[in-house]
Amino acid sequence: AAHDPRHPLTIDPLIQSTYLGGGGDDVIFALALASNGEVLVAGNTYSTNLPGTTGGAQAAYAGSADGFVARLSGNLQALVQSTYLSGSGGDHITALTLASNGDVLVAGQTTSSDLPGTTGGAQAAKASGADGFVARLSGNLQTLVQGSYLGGGGGDTIRALALASNGDVLVAGSTSSSDLPGTAGGAQAANAGNVDGFVARLSGNLQTLVQGSYLGGSNGDVIYALALASNGDVLVAGSTYSSDLPGTAGGAQAAHAGGNGDGFVARLSGNLQTLQQSSYLGGSNGDYINALALASNGDVLVAGYTSSSDLPGTAGGAQA
Repeated sequence: AAHDPRHPLTIDPLIQSTYLGGGGDDVIFALALASNGEVLVAGNTYSTNLPGTTGGAQAAYAGSADGFVARLSGNLQALVQSTYLSGSGGDHITALTLASNGDVLVAGQTTSSDLPGTTGGAQAAKASGADGFVARLSGNLQTLVQGSYLGGGGGDTIRALALASNGDVLVAGSTSSSDLPGTAGGAQAANAGNVDGFVARLSGNLQTLVQGSYLGGSNGDVIYALALASNGDVLVAGSTYSSDLPGTAGGAQAAHAGGNGDGFVARLSGNLQTLQQSSYLGGSNGDYINALALASNGDVLVAGYTSSSDLPGTAGGAQA
């Protein structure tokens, strides 16, 4: 078949694959590559016998569903180390990234009031039935360096995670809490609907909540993806049912298109105190953005799924 002659032709691109799981259900939600080529993955597990946890930061299963992190060799032929990360409730890791020193940062949602490692964290105790959480582990997964809850009196979930150039930890997700900590002075200090998106900035050691901000209108809004621009600005994307999402005036698509929700993209200052611009992206049916990346020229790339036959801008595209 046709191929690009500038690159080697590989007939069978599957080099290696592997299962990773125990006797229960196991799901991987996040993946990152270490500087030495090893593969880090994270998610949640119902397996009490997840392989490779001996010697890990938390060797034993603790709750009704546990978060887990695992490190594999780059060729996927060896499980280097894995660890549970959980309390006695349900814990789900949905995001993972690596620090410059090799430490592993993970985030997600927990219903555990005894999540390990949160003592000394920016929020040491769980605030409600379900809180977001962030944790930092050593690169070898043998030590839990620090953890922290992040949530208010409602339900809170962290879905995206990134590291700033100074080592601060940026997280984003969704919240139904009207008392989410740290939002005073933020770009949007108060929640606007039953579920809002939110963004928060913590110190790299997870001991200080630097700043938080809601991001939403009068209906449901969820942030699924986050990336940092070269100048430190914070880009987020997700889905919204709000026709009054803040900051869309002047955006590529200033108005909500209707249907079952639109995708949206927003840009905030790095200190989370200013919403610089946002934009809807959707047609007359349901549209959802769940991935975001920045090009070298600063353009913003987003992807997701749509049931709209009138998604804007597709004329001339690979599949119009």
